[in-house]
Amino acid sequence: MRNVYRNVLLCLLVATIFVMPIQALHNDESKLVGNTGKNNGWVRHFEGTSWGHTVIQANDGGYVVGGGTGYDTGSDALLIKTDSKGNQEWETTFGTSFGWDAFEGLVETSDGGFVASGTKGTNGFLAKVDEDGNTLWQKTYGGSTDGYCIDVRQTIDGGFIMAGLYYSEPRSGWMIRTDSEGNELWSKTYGGDYPITFHSVRLTADGGFIFSGWDETDDISPISLAVKTDAQGNMLWENFYDSCNVFHSGMQTIDGRYIFTGSHATVIPLNLGQICMVKTDSEGNRLWSKTFGTPLFGETSLWVEETNDGGYVVIGTYLGLGKIINLIQNNNFFPLRSNVWIIKTDSDGNLEWDNKEETGFGRCVKQTTDGGFIATGQRGAYNIPEGVLLIKTDANGNIG
Repeated sequence: MRNVYRNVLLCLLVATIFVMPIQALHNDESKLVGNTGKNNGWVRHFEGTSWGHTVIQANDGGYVVGGGTGYDTGSDALLIKTDSKGNQEWETTFGTSFGWDAFEGLVETSDGGFVASGTKGTNGFLAKVDEDGNTLWQKTYGGSTDGYCIDVRQTIDGGFIMAGLYYSEPRSGWMIRTDSEGNELWSKTYGGDYPITFHSVRLTADGGFIFSGWDETDDISPISLAVKTDAQGNMLWENFYDSCNVFHSGMQTIDGRYIFTGSHATVIPLNLGQICMVKTDSEGNRLWSKTFGTPLFGETSLWVEETNDGGYVVIGTYLGLGKIINLIQNNNFFPLRSNVWIIKTDSDGNLEWDNKEETGFGRCVKQTTDGGFIATGQRGAYNIPEGVLLIKTDANGNIG
């Protein structure tokens, strides 16, 4: 036992020595409030206990972030609209702060409004606001059974498709199709003997959908999965991938194939893994897989997008040496925190550039109309958010 304590103290000392100088580089508050650099990049930090989970570029060139106002002690679902420089124009919340309400999916609708999906209390939640953030309607799903609508897309008929989880026994992946007013058209669950989560949904060229998530085959060994359905949610194929433990995001690529991202744990009980990417053919058969990061730390990616040049951009978190402390202190040990990590690859998943710009946790990245990227997440540790981060880069990931 003495040897264990001695080794822990040694890890603390080594990590602090090496990481404190790195942390000092991220303490420039003037940068966090948004100095615009020569590359038209900037960072905005919306102070508080809020966090961002998804971001889109609106048709007016500004940005909308969806997320929540808090964490364990309660949260309202949150939408923030900014101009093209990240200056806030409006903010809208849904909830009472007594429960845990949050948005994780977001789309701009064909009529110029915005629809966000998430959870309200214990039910799936979908809400629509106009271009000024005024509430047009809100709906809940699930009834007496808990549910969570994580991702949303507008369908070609003007309605919406959502992906999430449904707390049956065991937990199931959840598909919900609605009309343009959020009224449920159909709801389906996917699962079997083990808990399932659907974390993302995208439309496919044939009018169907691709769902991605994971199957918790036992308590310590989840495996990633992708499910392809037709427009009515009927399964066409399913595939499991041992090169990732979870898929947080996936989409159909311009060549009719699919790209997915998430995490692959080399030491599963401690979640000591890397960011993973998997490319498949049109039937979900794996073509290649890539990993990024250090096998024994704990990086993960929450979003993937195909870029204009045929490559891919992913966003997640980089823990590095901070993982040693975070395992002991539950992600809350100053000054060791994770970094927002944006990775750009070519069409074969080979690294082109990466950016570990801000202390925090990255959740969503999109390419912007100028060829750059917009990203969101939070400052602070994963379970203790310190405000929404909104990060704009140029095409090479530069901020300034």
